[in-house]
Amino acid sequence: MEESKSDQTFIKGDLFRNGIFANIACCDTKEAYLRYLHCFKPDILLLNNVSSFDNMEALQIANSIYKNIPIIYITKTVSDELLKTLLNRIQALITKDCLEELVTLIQIIWLNVLLKSEKENCKMTILNKRLNSLKYQVSLHIENKKVFINL
Repeated sequence: MEESKSDQTFIKGDLFRNGIFANIACCDTKEAYLRYLHCFKPDILLLNNVSSFDNMEALQIANSIYKNIPIIYITKTVSDELLKTLLNRIQALITKDCLEELVTLIQIIWLNVLLKSEKENCKMTILNKRLNSLKYQVSLHIENKKVFINL
């Protein structure tokens, strides 16, 4: 959910430029969000503050429909209280001033999803090495930025 058209355009373009070919539905109302969740099963949900719809309710709805969907929460600012509230409900949080790191964050979360579902040890080892490499890259890039990963 994202109500800023400029942020929607940036996110879509950045994902595409980095080889993530995703169907992205931008929902700026509760009705659009519910319609999307019931018609499609998203692989990852990007959730941002939308003035017309409460995000805690959006989280509850997503978690009730899809128990294991990874959720990335996008926000302008982050507080300790917000982190405590979201800690067990999301897989990652990123502030809008760090959106350039969103692609790497999505890659880490997606690889983690693949690791959890992968059964063959050989493939798991390869994916685990890639995941560790990406985690290291992210830690180098975002040491002083506001990004939180909960894997």
